[in-house]
Amino acid sequence: MANSTTIDIKPKRSVSVFLWAMALFVAISRFVTCSPFLPSAESVNFAFALRHFDLAAYQPPPPGNPVYFFFTWVCSAAGLSEVMALVAPGILSSALAVFPLYYLARRLFGIGAAAGAVVLYAVNPAVWMAALKPLPYALLLFPFFFSLRMVLRNLLLPTYLRKQTRFLGLYAGAICMGLMLGIAAHTAIFFISLFCVSIYGLVKLKRSKILFEMANGIIAGIGIWAIPYLVNVSVADLLGHVTGLVSSPYVARISTAEAGIGQRAWFVVWNLCTNGFAGMGLRHKAFYALPLAVLAAGLGWYLVRFRLRLKYFYLPVFFVPYLAWVFFFGNLFATTGALLLVPGCIVLISAGLDMMHRPRVYRIAIALLACWCAAVSITRVREYKRSVSPSLAVCRAVVVHPDDRFCFFGGASFRLFQYYFPDCKGYGIAAADELTKPLYRRLVKNRTVYITSEIPGVAGDARFEKVAGFSGNSYLYGATNAIDLYRMRADSAVAP
Repeated sequence: MANSTTIDIKPKRSVSVFLWAMALFVAISRFVTCSPFLPSAESVNFAFALRHFDLAAYQPPPPGNPVYFFFTWVCSAAGLSEVMALVAPGILSSALAVFPLYYLARRLFGIGAAAGAVVLYAVNPAVWMAALKPLPYALLLFPFFFSLRMVLRNLLLPTYLRKQTRFLGLYAGAICMGLMLGIAAHTAIFFISLFCVSIYGLVKLKRSKILFEMANGIIAGIGIWAIPYLVNVSVADLLGHVTGLVSSPYVARISTAEAGIGQRAWFVVWNLCTNGFAGMGLRHKAFYALPLAVLAAGLGWYLVRFRLRLKYFYLPVFFVPYLAWVFFFGNLFATTGALLLVPGCIVLISAGLDMMHRPRVYRIAIALLACWCAAVSITRVREYKRSVSPSLAVCRAVVVHPDDRFCFFGGASFRLFQYYFPDCKGYGIAAADELTKPLYRRLVKNRTVYITSEIPGVAGDARFEKVAGFSGNSYLYGATNAIDLYRMRADSAVAP
């Protein structure tokens, strides 16, 4: 590792040009490839929140993601459309993350590994697709890697320099960690990692105030968003949603919540390889070979060279607890479920390949994987822009029907129906048996009734016949996100 007193030497102009070029590439490529549609109920809820903030109405979805919502509100106030306002914060964050990612990797593993990591990051399909989705997860990228960079800076600076620039260290990193909690609640897991790093600084480096700086920074970071947020939100409603006493009707229909330990282990590997490193680029199992070979070579050599030194265990201290959370509590079918693991793996892969001390092999491996990831990213972007989610597809199918027809939705489809077709007739219900209520019997009188399979009890019920089916998310391992449209039979007992 380089001498710690050189940590803040001004970078060469060529390095600055390279980083700005990569950041501009990330930003422009994401803006150009954005989809004009909101694909999910979660993103629609954020769009509704831009019109009227109401946490009890799931506008935005609880617990509210206040930091993300603040940036979307700023973008909306600046004149961007609702879709672009929801996407822009993630795109800018993913572009700016190039800088802390490079300096973090350079400080740990050297310039060569850092440059390779930035190139792979810029074209990685998981990072690319996450930035296109109108969700808060891509916004985590910059504050996360900036935090890691600042904390590492605190550990490496000698005492006399650390006192001169104490803010640009653990305190700044802890503030970013506190801000991240306002973007996504699961980032609280990183507080454990921050505590472990502080203990290392206390015991190994004899820095007595490091725990105080960490706690002070976390409290300050949380306070920046929590104080104004709680002024406008009912604490009782917030606690009800967080503790599960109040559940959202707009939840993912497909998840890995019921998967066993063995299945979850495979889902983690599958998610990283397929969504993170383009293992399913051409939808054929043979094409797992390339990313798996590079993954195995990079990570394998990194583990072979692993020593009990800061440069080797610093990143694992942050990623192992996060991996544990993903393993036990994350929805591994979601492409954003392991998003922050992907850039971390990129750094370790680049470092492992660089540790082989074969410059030509290193450059060929990085170039090959970068070209592969770029090709797959472009392919997936095209599919994403052309594809229509099953929820939106079933909504479009319903609105083309004449006025004498009526449709009942459940879950996510109803939310999209409200957003895209506010003037059309449709209701959301929780179960098929609700149609027997007098209110709904009057509504459906002399009308042809359609109902979606999202509603429990519809599939397999003799009162309904299937008339259409819509599916999507072909990158889900062993599962398909499908919604069927049913029609109530004229001789049904529910009919008036």
